[in-house]
Amino acid sequence: LLDNASDAIMAFNHNLKITVINKAMRNLYESIGVYLDLGRTVEEAFPGRTFEQMKKEFAQVLGGERFTTYADVVIRGVTYYYEILYNPIYNERQRVIGASVFIADITQQRSTELELKIKEANLKSLINNTEDSIMAMDKKYHLLVFNDVFRKRRKEYNFKEGDNIFTTIPEHLHEEWRKYYDRALSGERFEKVIKRDLGNKKIQYREHSFNPIFNDAGEVIGVSVFAKDITEAKLAEAENQRIMATLFEKQKQDKRRIEELEKEVKQLLAEK
Repeated sequence: LLDNASDAIMAFNHNLKITVINKAMRNLYESIGVYLDLGRTVEEAFPGRTFEQMKKEFAQVLGGERFTTYADVVIRGVTYYYEILYNPIYNERQRVIGASVFIADITQQRSTELELKIKEANLKSLINNTEDSIMAMDKKYHLLVFNDVFRKRRKEYNFKEGDNIFTTIPEHLHEEWRKYYDRALSGERFEKVIKRDLGNKKIQYREHSFNPIFNDAGEVIGVSVFAKDITEAKLAEAENQRIMATLFEKQKQDKRRIEELEKEVKQLLAEK
């Protein structure tokens, strides 16, 4: 049973003599050129540990403490990650007579965690390298991720990932925004230009892009929202429309004036 276990397992007594050892533990030590077997003293450090660290940990576990430590080891140029669980062994009088050590290879798990951290760092770098406000939330309106622009625009609110999105929105706007979010949560992708009166004759226009987030099964699991300040473009568009309207009105006036002049000329010619 022990030899079929994927974890490396060993037990030793107060003299640090090995009382139990399985195949995985032997193989682990042999990978660094150390041979261990029953009756031998644990004089070689665990992979990734110094013997000083081990002596301290042995003293802890033989003192009755159960704990977990971690180690990383480079073997033939490859980094391996291990979780080391120490357990005191008690006799029928509840006295510590030795300890067991379970070493689990968590390389795949650790590598996945590191990969996710790298992806997360890249994602944060990407979403923060823009002037647009970006956020994503789940179906329960909990914030999953947001960029610095999103936070700065709501600096008066104290919020973090996992908080409800409505904690970042004035209460009188909750109903309006819930409608937008629910449309996206129903699977609809759409854009909405929202006009806000900032006071002192200042108007702000922001273009919001609402995007449902789907899982592999095609189910909506959240919403992402990208918001861009288009105030300058809108004001420029309004100014262009005003200029075009002015030019059109001037054209009409010029046309009327030309028609009046033509009429006057015809009258003069008729009188002659």
